[in-house]
Amino acid sequence: MPRGRPPKPKSSADLPKSLSEQEQQEANELLRKLQEVRAKKTPAKLTSGYEAKKKRAADVSAAKSQAGREIGPIPPIKDVERRESCRESFRRFMETYNPKPLYFGWSANQLRSIERMEEAVRHGAMYAWAEPRGNGKTTRCRMLILWAVSYAYRRYPFLLGANAEKAEDSLSSIKTIIRFLPEYADDFPEIVYPVARLGGIAHRAQGQICCGTSTQIEWSKDRIVLPTVPPPPNWPARWPLRSDGMVPSSGVVIATSGLTGDGIRGSLLTLKTGEMIRPDIVVLDDPQTAESARSASQNATRENLVGADVLGMAGPGRAIAAVMPCTIIERGDMADRILNRKIHPVWRGERTKMLESMPTDLAAWERYFEVYRSCILREPPDQQAANDYYVDHREELEAGAVASWAERKNPEDISAIQHAMHLFFRDRKAFFSEYQNEPMEVDYGGSELDVEEIKNRLNKIARGTVPRDHTRLTAF
Repeated sequence: MPRGRPPKPKSSADLPKSLSEQEQQEANELLRKLQEVRAKKTPAKLTSGYEAKKKRAADVSAAKSQAGREIGPIPPIKDVERRESCRESFRRFMETYNPKPLYFGWSANQLRSIERMEEAVRHGAMYAWAEPRGNGKTTRCRMLILWAVSYAYRRYPFLLGANAEKAEDSLSSIKTIIRFLPEYADDFPEIVYPVARLGGIAHRAQGQICCGTSTQIEWSKDRIVLPTVPPPPNWPARWPLRSDGMVPSSGVVIATSGLTGDGIRGSLLTLKTGEMIRPDIVVLDDPQTAESARSASQNATRENLVGADVLGMAGPGRAIAAVMPCTIIERGDMADRILNRKIHPVWRGERTKMLESMPTDLAAWERYFEVYRSCILREPPDQQAANDYYVDHREELEAGAVASWAERKNPEDISAIQHAMHLFFRDRKAFFSEYQNEPMEVDYGGSELDVEEIKNRLNKIARGTVPRDHTRLTAF
């Protein structure tokens, strides 16, 4: 066969074979409609020769482009009753659609936080709570946002992290959850199907079409706009739709920012429809860092940001819902003050601990730690001897101790109390701050810089004053 340019398509049969069967059919139909419309508008003298070939090539190109952007109708909901059963239960939603992180049973403190988080979403309440590190509060926050938007309880959740990087990580995790949870994809096709058609490539969102209408989807690193689409074919009549017939989650926004970033003040969003919306719920996931917790000025700045900027994101005359899971790192840090009901009663702060009460006989634990130390110094470490000692002295060791979450322990540990005391042995300061939310008093060998103190240590001369007998001025 001689080399040269491939022949230009002359009919629907000449469309590229790389298209799938469904895309081929859609392109054929679009090509036929385009030909009908242009036949009415094009003079007869242009229907042959070079101009006709140009027109046909343009028609084929337009049909191919339309077929590539068109995702077709939304698939049906796989299990309507399963989806409906989670509408009024955040806990059931997590257990149904993302059970893998829930490999332990729930603790009483976790169940209480779930109830308060649900209350915040449905009734606009505010709630802050301190929880031991590793108790799954971040996972619950991400699933809370997904639950809120899936049932259209909230139209514009805003996720705030200690900094922009942590906030973007949380949004990235929500994207992953939407794309890859199989049961969720089955039961919420109006959200997942258009997202899946992007294939993880954000720029494909531009121009995506569903049944001839733009989905207006957005999939960027700091914001998600859920697709505007018609309902699946088995959408129950009792479920409401938007006034334009689209699903309730259409156009719902999930945005993110670091607490000290510009995203807070720039949260007013103008949709492609021209409508302007503001956040209606804020999730502040661990909004401080170890560095900021040690600084009085940074604590004050973050506390002021939360009280003024964050809680004002809904705009004048509107209340905003908010949840803040946090960990107290230092005494008097931002989290410690937010949880203080005398200082910030609107947050209804609560504190939980890994050990509700410590063992009464710490001297007995020091004897146990000698055995445990010898075990972990072995090559490789072997905890069996320590476990044997623990079993023989368990009543004495556990006297007075109460674990808040009985299932939380490592596989090699005998009990949650033993696991907690291993953390106590490893680093007592970290244990009391990260796991007990009762930080120890620590002297870092310095204090916050004070203007008067600095001035007195230098030359005691008022700012802006140059002594009469000085002939040189230096700066550093």
